[in-house]
Amino acid sequence: KKNIDNLLYKKGLDNILQEYGQVFYTGSYFLDVMIWPDIDIEMSLNPDPFSIKKLFEIGEKIADKFKVISMTFYNRIDFPINDKGLYWNILINDNKTDINIDLWSYPDDVLKKNINTMNSLKNKLTEKNKNKILKIKSLLLTNQGQTPKFSGFHIYQAVLNNN
Repeated sequence: KKNIDNLLYKKGLDNILQEYGQVFYTGSYFLDVMIWPDIDIEMSLNPDPFSIKKLFEIGEKIADKFKVISMTFYNRIDFPINDKGLYWNILINDNKTDINIDLWSYPDDVLKKNINTMNSLKNKLTEKNKNKILKIKSLLLTNQGQTPKFSGFHIYQAVLNNN
């Protein structure tokens, strides 16, 4: 988590994002159950959460400031399942550590719903179930040292909502 804090606040990633709208750091970073350098970020771009131009401006600023390995953009505005939004997957190399960034832009109502969901999960977090989450996540690590895509949220719900 220290590497992520450093990237966000000392090196200025948070400043770039804050210029464009409300930002929420979610997932394992928010719950403090990270086992690999991955940060999930949700935001609502102002004034238009579906502004591809604004999201690409953010991408350009990130690419100018950090050692970017890859950036993959997905337009999920017309996505038939889940929340509609714009998505960047960004891989940055920071001090010989690769950090994965999942950056979503959602409308305000979706962002608020997601913040409420994560706050509800965080309120249920104890040291005991935090250790359970970390153990489960470590058992699921792939050969690349990552957890399977989208597994974290399901693990949090299983442990925190269904014991």
